[in-house]
Amino acid sequence: MSDSDNTSSEKRVGLMDVVSDTPTPEKASLRSKQLSQKRKKVSKKGKKTSPTKKKQVAGVDTPQSPTQQLLACASQLEQIFNLHKIEDSAREEIRKLFLQTHAIRDRQIAFWKNSATKARDEAIENSKALKQVAQEATAVKKSFSEVLKKGAPAASAPKTSRQAPPKPKVQVAKTPRIVPPRRPVVLVYAKTEALEDSARLKRLLEKNISLEKEGIKLLSSRPINKGLAITPADKLAEALTKSEALQGKIVVKSPVQKNQRIVIYDLDKSDCRSREKEEKQFLSLLAKDSHLPAGNMQVRFRLRGRGSKEHWVIEIDPNIRKALGGERRVLAGFSTYRFKDYLEPIQCFKCYKYGHLQSKCTEAEQSCSKCPEKHSYKS
Repeated sequence: MSDSDNTSSEKRVGLMDVVSDTPTPEKASLRSKQLSQKRKKVSKKGKKTSPTKKKQVAGVDTPQSPTQQLLACASQLEQIFNLHKIEDSAREEIRKLFLQTHAIRDRQIAFWKNSATKARDEAIENSKALKQVAQEATAVKKSFSEVLKKGAPAASAPKTSRQAPPKPKVQVAKTPRIVPPRRPVVLVYAKTEALEDSARLKRLLEKNISLEKEGIKLLSSRPINKGLAITPADKLAEALTKSEALQGKIVVKSPVQKNQRIVIYDLDKSDCRSREKEEKQFLSLLAKDSHLPAGNMQVRFRLRGRGSKEHWVIEIDPNIRKALGGERRVLAGFSTYRFKDYLEPIQCFKCYKYGHLQSKCTEAEQSCSKCPEKHSYKS
């Protein structure tokens, strides 16, 4: 049969299919032939590629190795040299710089690769360790569950650590440090200028007074300004005053204790015009009602309080402060007042520094209280 006959028969068969829907063996064979021919045509079309596609595939850049890239860059660099007419010395310097930058780039890439491989290896090791721990945990659970199923005694179960309850901490009260009482001191000064040296004064006392005869046990003897401070002072002061050889040569004194200051809080302001009278009345009432020993008491100044209240700073003898002891309030009439030691830092009004007075200041010039310059605030 020719091709024309086949096509005509195909058309006829197609028309017959449309007219009658009854299947026949001839129709089935024709349909199988048609399907095989269509498949062959489709396969032939897929194998044929257009020239444009071939060109596109050929034009794709294939990946180059680092050496090929380096050679390509070097050739481009030579072209630039020739184009701009760069001399030999400049060429060598640019080539060296190019090779250095390429070497630095290679080192960075190698460092990144090494760090990446290290991180990957560490992650793999960690995952392996975690898997091993998980496997061991599951094995322990399985073994323990099997023991429980078999009915083993409770002693075979894993022992839990039972710790004893912590003992309560016993706070031991700290014993206060016992401060030995101060021993009385006698101060010996020279009347004449020849004995103002402490060493000469000491030799004079050693010549005229025998400590063994007087029954005095010397504890300390230290030099002070133009004199000596000797401990103890009980029998020594009497021996020094009774000695005829020392009459008119020395002066024996007892140290004067510094007065202390306290501040009494929240006193009411009064309408009394005489300030001295008001202070005397309050101090006499304070000494009477608080049962204070006899001694000097003087109001130094007043501080402003809240509203109509005032705080009085009072200077008292050391024996009065000792009588007050650890009390926090004092009684005056029908009122009690809170008090506290008044501790004010010592300030020099010449250099305006702290720790010394103006009489003992070593600065030569007067400092201003309002600026850092060396002049009086009045000028």
